[in-house]
Amino acid sequence: MVADAFSALIKKASDHRLVHGSGASRKGPKISHIFFADDNLLFARANRVECSKIVDIRNIYEAASGHKINYDKLEVSFSKGVCVRKQEELVDLLKMKPVMKHEKYLGTPTVIGRSKRMVFAALKDRIWKKLQGYNGKLLSRARKEVLIKAVI
Repeated sequence: MVADAFSALIKKASDHRLVHGSGASRKGPKISHIFFADDNLLFARANRVECSKIVDIRNIYEAASGHKINYDKLEVSFSKGVCVRKQEELVDLLKMKPVMKHEKYLGTPTVIGRSKRMVFAALKDRIWKKLQGYNGKLLSRARKEVLIKAVI
């Protein structure tokens, strides 16, 4: 329920064009945030206005929910077009640790270039190795499907 309220605050800011999010393609929809369990990924433009809005949303969330944000775990990364001076300014505003890039999230690379073959080959190999531990001949088609989905 609390995550829904946090999501609603971000969505409202996005709807009012206070936070612009990021798109997977030029004409695709913009993504302002992704939640998984207790992890939150927020996407915004690297400017003072949007970062200030994110700080405001965090403060509202903390005050309303009674949850304390662990600032030691917060990280921010920037696209390569953001100059170092701007990065330093925004890191100070956001009170987050800067990281060059997030290598993986939930076992999947966070940045995928044009060559998808190499990135997903490693994931495919990992799944295949996990499945080799099971005796596939003893499982029905439905059980194999459930197993594959569980491994993935």
